[in-house]
Amino acid sequence: METKRIKRMVSNRESARRSRRRKQTQLTGLESQVEQLKGENASLCKQLTEANQQFTTAVTDNRILKSDVEALRIKVKMAEDLVARSAMSCSLGHLGLAPFMNSRKMCQALGMLTVTGLDLPGDDACFKGLTPARQVQNSPVQSTASLESLDNRMSSEVTSCAADMWP
Repeated sequence: METKRIKRMVSNRESARRSRRRKQTQLTGLESQVEQLKGENASLCKQLTEANQQFTTAVTDNRILKSDVEALRIKVKMAEDLVARSAMSCSLGHLGLAPFMNSRKMCQALGMLTVTGLDLPGDDACFKGLTPARQVQNSPVQSTASLESLDNRMSSEVTSCAADMWP
């Protein structure tokens, strides 16, 4: 009987040893999984921060672009109004009516518009010597610079036309 008891004790000790090894192996696996998940969490947090920064930048850029579009719409409307007034002035001049502005100066101002690719309505006689508007496909930055240049040149032309009109 003593032998059975000793065998059972040895067997229990071996079983406890195997159980401790399994638990230790499981604990080591869980610890390595925790480290892996911590690394993934840090990586995801970094990606989230970068995505938030990109989103903020995109929102800011979108606001800037929207304001630029609105400014360009206003400039185009101003240019269209100037073209309409100029075409009317040129047409009145050909009818023998006293134009409000020097026709030659206004036609020169209109010539500046053809460079930007705007189609000019009105009496063709007024536009003698001007090249027809061509199709220009510029980038938005080039278009903005072109419109700003046009705006500056038209302002100086209108000022000189006003000086011709009111001596």
